[in-house]
Amino acid sequence: MKRSELFFTALLLPLDLVMIVAAFVVAYWVRAAQSGVVATAETFWPMEQYLAFVGIIVPFWLIIFALTGLYSVKKTWRAWQEFSSVFVGVAGGTILVIAWPFLTRQEFFSRLVVIYLFILALVFVTIGRGLLRLLRQFAYRYGIGVHRVMIVGTNGVAHRFIDEIQNNPTLGLRLIGVTATAGHDHPPTLAGLPIIGNLDDLEEFAVKHPFDDLLIAEPELPKSLVLSLLEFAEEHGLNFNLTPNLLDVHSMNIAMEELAGLPILAYQRTSLEGWGMILKRVVDVVVSTILIILTSPIMLVTAIVIKLDSKGPVFFHQLDDGSPTMRVGQHGQLFRYFKFRSMQPGTHSLRYSKLKDQDVRSGPLVKIKDDPRITRVGKWIRKFSIDELPELFLVWIGKMSLIGPRPHLPEEVARYADHHRRVLMIKPGITGMAQVSGRSDLDFDEEVRLDTYYIENWSLWLDLQIFLKTPLVVLASKSRKAGD
Repeated sequence: MKRSELFFTALLLPLDLVMIVAAFVVAYWVRAAQSGVVATAETFWPMEQYLAFVGIIVPFWLIIFALTGLYSVKKTWRAWQEFSSVFVGVAGGTILVIAWPFLTRQEFFSRLVVIYLFILALVFVTIGRGLLRLLRQFAYRYGIGVHRVMIVGTNGVAHRFIDEIQNNPTLGLRLIGVTATAGHDHPPTLAGLPIIGNLDDLEEFAVKHPFDDLLIAEPELPKSLVLSLLEFAEEHGLNFNLTPNLLDVHSMNIAMEELAGLPILAYQRTSLEGWGMILKRVVDVVVSTILIILTSPIMLVTAIVIKLDSKGPVFFHQLDDGSPTMRVGQHGQLFRYFKFRSMQPGTHSLRYSKLKDQDVRSGPLVKIKDDPRITRVGKWIRKFSIDELPELFLVWIGKMSLIGPRPHLPEEVARYADHHRRVLMIKPGITGMAQVSGRSDLDFDEEVRLDTYYIENWSLWLDLQIFLKTPLVVLASKSRKAGD
């Protein structure tokens, strides 16, 4: 998901809040002006009492809006669809206002205020969202937030999608090219678009011309081919969309959308999209800030004892050749990595040379038993995961998350099978499902399975369970992962 989408999605809630409160206030003053007198208890509720009521009732309005779907991330949300949902949400909120006096056994303050409130809330919220929509469309004109789309197929369905995208720039979609499939000639109307001769060339095209969405327009592609395209989309962090009857669905992460008057199934790669991503990021910033403050004395003492114990830097941040230490992050993006040094300096590459025969782990990851490179202090800080405390700063700046798949080395990722790369869909974490379920003794394929489950079933409750379980696992574990 693009940052601009997150920005506009996150802006909806405070915008609705302002508009709803404004509707309440204006409705009150319109009624007060009609009475010709200052509001008193004898006419209807005084302003102080009324504002107190507004403070209680408005959060329920926002909950009703959320249940109506007004905060879902939907690329094909039409203006009339949004207005109909706003109408339902405002109507639900207004009914709650009417029911409130009966629920609380308070005197009803003014029936006219309720009528004005319904009209004004409908108008204000619609105007606010309309202005936000215009701002978003203005951003599209400058390429901000525009989704670059690759269509697979050259049939009639593909034509309708192409026409819709090209004739409606307000959709925020830009057609990058078309991938031809067997049995279809290249139609003349596609002359202005890059046409990929076959599906094998798609990988090369994606490297030279990156895109965001893969839209499958062929309704009868072989299942194996569709699954290959799905793996391609996951590996490259693409949104995967397809017309119905193309995939034997084994996941609940499917949403029905509409484009050019035709239904399409949108494969939701993870619930960590939209508000899920925003919420997880907020939690990461808040919790990492608290943990940095709480663990700063431990980190200070650790830095001192590392320096006293052995020569070399306090942090492991460079490889043997002096190049920066890198890890593979979300969508395969590299980021600079550091943690407390627990090994003798200049020994990182030995895991692939002198010590490679001592690797006791199968798969792309390396684990050296009784690793001779570990220092005396390193043995203790690794045992209690103190060496990883500096990763809190990587969480704070947004390179990592508190919970997620472990951050793997580039040379390890290069050895991944295609299905292993699913763990790169989200940010790596300090701890995660795999870490609390077996630590370094876990088979790599089993680790990927657990991380994939986490990605597909993410929730704040699941994050909390992993977070609380981590200290217990660290204290109880007698084995540690090997290799910086």
